[in-house]
Amino acid sequence: MEKSFAREEIMLPVKCNQHPWMRMFINVTKSPFYAVTGPDGKFEIKGLPPGEYTLAFVHEKLGEQVQKVTLSAKESKTLDLSFKP
Repeated sequence: MEKSFAREEIMLPVKCNQHPWMRMFINVTKSPFYAVTGPDGKFEIKGLPPGEYTLAFVHEKLGEQVQKVTLSAKESKTLDLSFKP
C-alpha cells in the first residue's frame, strides 16, 4: 500500500484495530537524511554536507533528546546518547 502526505508529520501513530500490540510511528520529512537504529542501537547517516545540524532522537515512551553537531568537509563523528526511564 502506498500513501502520500501533503505535509511533514513527526511521530504519526498508526495502530491495528484488531491487535492492540501492533503499532508503529511514521515520520514524513522533506530531508533525505535520517536513520533508524538497529537492534544494537547504532545508526549511520551518510552524505551530509558540511554544516551545523540538530539531531533529534525519539523514543516512543521515553520522549525526545536533541544534540547539535557541526561537520566539516569529509569529517565523520560519533555521538553517544542514552535514554533513561
